[in-house]
Amino acid sequence: MQQQVMPPACGAERQLGVTTGSSPIAVQQLGADDRRMIRRWRERLAAPNHRAALAYAAIGAWLVPWSAVLTATTPANATARHWNLAWGGLDLGEATAAAATAWLLAHRDRRAAQSAAALATLLCVDAWFDVVTAPAGRSFSVALAEALCLELPLAAASAWLSARLATEWAPVELGH
Repeated sequence: MQQQVMPPACGAERQLGVTTGSSPIAVQQLGADDRRMIRRWRERLAAPNHRAALAYAAIGAWLVPWSAVLTATTPANATARHWNLAWGGLDLGEATAAAATAWLLAHRDRRAAQSAAALATLLCVDAWFDVVTAPAGRSFSVALAEALCLELPLAAASAWLSARLATEWAPVELGH
């Protein structure tokens, strides 16, 4: 009796592979048709989505001149309502990303790569806005020191962890 092989799950929490129940099937034991089907699914999952790549390239290209327009036309000073909520929300996002990364790492879940990348991004944003919104003098010095000694090194460590996890816990090769 030939076993039914379902296409691998797309969820980041599962390694690409074939299972029946709770035990893996050795790829060599599968029939040629099953191996071809698995290979087709792997190719579909691995093939770049050219329309999405084009859309993101267009967004990136559009944002460069838009950033220049904003830099030239936005007032140098502004009063913001809910300034405390903006900063508190950013720090809460960092805390959430750090907690999620810790929990996912403790459970050996591959999604830790994504939460570590999110934390790295949030820490860079925090460092940037701390420095560029700080008034001259002691506040600016403290913001710069925090960015250089705390936020950016933690961001670099989180980015490194994310890259390491993304390659270390990469899907298994099924062979041909």
